[in-house]
Amino acid sequence: FIRFHTNALGTEALRLDANQNATFAGSAEFSSNIGVGISPSHALDVHKSNSSGVIGLHIRNANNTAGNNTEIRFQGTNSSNAAFTTARIVAEMTDNYNQYSDLHFYAHALGATNKRLTLKGSTGAFGIGTDSPDQLLHLEGSSTAIIRLTDTDTAAADNSIIGGIEFETKDSNGPGVNA
Repeated sequence: FIRFHTNALGTEALRLDANQNATFAGSAEFSSNIGVGISPSHALDVHKSNSSGVIGLHIRNANNTAGNNTEIRFQGTNSSNAAFTTARIVAEMTDNYNQYSDLHFYAHALGATNKRLTLKGSTGAFGIGTDSPDQLLHLEGSSTAIIRLTDTDTAAADNSIIGGIEFETKDSNGPGVNA
């Protein structure tokens, strides 16, 4: 073990253990790229060979009160060289007892970062233009909510199907296309 302390009380700021794990307490600033498991070529480069196929990035809010968020924020720089949020992905704890959370996607437009998509953890409902979808797919707009299907085939034959919505049922006795 190697430990670095920040004060006479022995508060641990950096700890390196025998398994090559590093733990930081407080904040750190790096002037170049950071690599985890790889020599970095980007600001943050994470590389790990994992036979299960899963490599995780774990972001945790230790406050488990409903309404607390954990987020990934994307920022850009405007023409005045000032930073602004271009997009956000927010996980919102909605019910800490049942462990429900919602996932919100925000995008920047006209000087504000606006919520555009919501996935409700408790129901699986997906909302576009609403943060409280009450159906599996719920679209809401300030004028008209339109679904557009575009076929990019420029050589479509006469009377060919260029798009559609198919209604399917798992019940072989019900209406619609049977699965």
